Amino acid sequence: MTEPFDAVRELQLAHVAIGNGQLSNAAMHIAAALTVDPNDETVLATLDALIDFAPNPHTLIELKGDVDFGSAAVRAYVLNRLGKIDEALPLLLHVAQTRPDVPFLSWVSRWLRKPQALAHIGERAVDTIAA
Repeated sequence: MTEPFDAVRELQLAHVAIGNGQLSNAAMHIAAALTVDPNDETVLATLDALIDFAPNPHTLIELKGDVDFGSAAVRAYVLNRLGKIDEALPLLLHVAQTRPDVPFLSWVSRWLRKPQALAHIGERAVDTIAA
């Protein structure tokens, strides 16, 4: 049986990775921390800072092969921050279907409060929500 992540330790490791310029590694540690509490404001602030700092945030988390649910959630978060809510929503909904016990869907209400968010939701996202 695997042990649950220690969010504090994962956040510390993320900061070390950022300091060493290992941004993708930092994103993976942040993803692990968010599996403990997706609404931890300290972890989310670190993720926001990482997205702002990264030269190409798209490369922080790439969905190739088997991807854990925390990484998929962070990828959705990054996509939303980059203005791609129509890509972020279906991905986050898939994460929520996979792990309904982890409250990642609380992010959606934050996302939809942004001005113009609804205008950017494409047909694909609407179809996923309606399904």
